[in-house]
Amino acid sequence: GNEGEAKLLAMQVEQAKRDVENMQVQLEKVLRRERAARGVIVKKALYGDLRLHRDSLEEGLAGKRTIEADDLVGPVLEVVGPLQSLVEQHTIVLPGGASSSKADLPGFYNPNPLNPEVELSLYVLYEFKGHLHEVIVGDRETLSLPYRRHAIPSGKAPRGPFSPSNVA
Repeated sequence: GNEGEAKLLAMQVEQAKRDVENMQVQLEKVLRRERAARGVIVKKALYGDLRLHRDSLEEGLAGKRTIEADDLVGPVLEVVGPLQSLVEQHTIVLPGGASSSKADLPGFYNPNPLNPEVELSLYVLYEFKGHLHEVIVGDRETLSLPYRRHAIPSGKAPRGPFSPSNVA
């Protein structure tokens, strides 16, 4: 029951920590390259249950302010480093598919392994050519960036992790 689950989660957390330590060199290389080219710089990346708390729902739906991690049901994992180190040639492509969970990526894990019916999502706020972009995808959907349609209109604040399951 719960004890086994806590153990499993602890193991996944450890593994993710090790992954992150092992990718430091790669991460620095990628960052140097992307900064020099004004390529893809990941500013914020959140993975987990990105639904809004009830009390944040109204403002979130209205887009009155940027949604922050505290507004989310969670649990949520911060995956800036792991995602940044996957940038190749100023792009990230993570193929989707029925059997492809983002939890299997290095530095990622399912923060809510106990609750299989919870819809996991990945939110990414990134800079490309100096402009802010944002995108959110479901766990098994393909993440592909940069795209012009992800661009945040100038003078606007990012929407933040607005999950489609808020309106479902």
